[in-house]
Amino acid sequence: MGRINLKIGECKMMLFTAAWCNPCRMVKKYLDDKPTLLAELEIIDIDDEPELAVGIRSIPALVANEQIYTGDQVLTYLKTL
Repeated sequence: MGRINLKIGECKMMLFTAAWCNPCRMVKKYLDDKPTLLAELEIIDIDDEPELAVGIRSIPALVANEQIYTGDQVLTYLKTL
């Protein structure tokens, strides 16, 4: 998945946004005042990295990405919050 690197069992929160999206700008402005929360998020611009935004139907979208080991393979789960 491009630049998103996870260890097995690790969960990463991703916020999908776009520069032209007014609600996204409002969320970013809110997050700018919350540096601790901002540090926990991977902010992804869907125009800059469309390959990461496959399956995202509306923005802003907050998604949890987790990899799990099933014994014979590693599965990556995306869950929209």
